[in-house]
This record gives sequence, structure tokens and C-alpha cells, in this order.
Amino acid sequence: MKWISEISVEAECERISAPTKNPKFARIADLSDAEIRGIQTEIQDFPTELGHYDIIDMTAGVTEIKMPLNLEKFYFPSLVWLKAIRFKSNLNLDYAQFSFGVKFNRSNFEEDVSARGANFGSHSSFQDCVFNKCSCFQSAKFGWAHFHSVNFEDRCYFEQATFTNIASFMNSRFTNSGKFRDAKLHNTSYFDVAKASIPAVQLDFTVLNLSAIPLFFWPRGAWEYRLDRC
Repeated sequence: MKWISEISVEAECERISAPTKNPKFARIADLSDAEIRGIQTEIQDFPTELGHYDIIDMTAGVTEIKMPLNLEKFYFPSLVWLKAIRFKSNLNLDYAQFSFGVKFNRSNFEEDVSARGANFGSHSSFQDCVFNKCSCFQSAKFGWAHFHSVNFEDRCYFEQATFTNIASFMNSRFTNSGKFRDAKLHNTSYFDVAKASIPAVQLDFTVLNLSAIPLFFWPRGAWEYRLDRC
């Protein structure tokens, strides 16, 4: 993986006779005398083979990603770490497949995050993350989902999302709104809305499918509410 910025190449392109009909060989730049300045790179030394319990640490030594990161439809065969990263631009995880799970702990998302239809595997952790702009997890699939102490500073969407294991939103803050329309919860789930901004924001659980398991709320005043069916 390479993070590259400010590339300046001075070279003259010339037309050559390509031995193939592929149009991308029609013009080739001769870089033998090129001058390339200001390259910023981070090249990961990923293993060529991964076992079930190996980890893909995509951000070793990286604390900030400035460019948009497009991981749409990517497949990750092992546990992925993207922890303690400041994402300065959009993050696209639409329909990404995390075979064993992913950890975003303590990351800060300054722009929109989209994970429509993503499969986060058996375990996903967003503990202590901050979503400054819109976050969309529509139709996403989670196993054990850990959103403990997360700040949703803008709109967040979990519509039609599926949680097959425990979903924990303890100590999380919903500043704008949270939509869980048609979401499916198949195990015990926890929501602590006591930290929501004043006035309390709207959490939409319309047509929520609880699959006969309890849903716990801790609203203002530290009273516990248990909702068995909705």
C-alpha cells in the first residue's frame, strides 16, 4: 500500500507502435530522464500468506490519512487493524468483506463514512471513535459489534443492519440523530443515551426486529429500561 502526494514528473510522451491492440499502450511516457519530487510513501510489508489468526495492520506507523480511502468491495481474509487513525477525508467501505473482523479503536473520522452492505465479520470494534460527519451503515452485517464510547456528531444510519451477536452502544453519544429502522438484533443489545446532547436526539427504532431477545436502554436519570419486543 502506498500513500503518495505531490508528484511532479517532467517527461515527454511519444507515440510508439504498440504490438497489441490494447489502447492503453498507444502512448507511453519515457521516464528515463524524469525528475520526481516530493513523494510521501508508506509501504507495508504484508505477509504473502495469512493464517486464520494473523493480523493485517494497515496503518503501522501511520497516524493520519489525508486522501480519500476507497475500500469498496475489498475482501480481507484476516483480522484488520485501522486503529488510532485520523481520517482527514472520506472513507468508503461499501460492500467490503472482513472475514474475521476489524478494529477502528480511537480513530477520528473527519468526513463522511460509508459502509453500505459491508460485512464486518464476527467481531468489529469502534471503541472511542469520533464520527464528525455522516456515518452510514445501512444494510451492514455485524457479528459482535462494539460501539462503546463512540461520538456520533452528525447523522448516523443503521437502517436494515443485522447484528448477529451482542451490539453495545454503551456510553455512546448521539448528537444529531440515529436511525435503526428495520434493523435486526439477534442477541442482547445495549444503548446508553444518557450522554446525548440536550435536548435529547431522536433515535428511530421503527419496525425493529428483536428476535425475542432483550434490548436495554439507560436514558437520563440512570433508570434501566428493558424492551423485549418491538
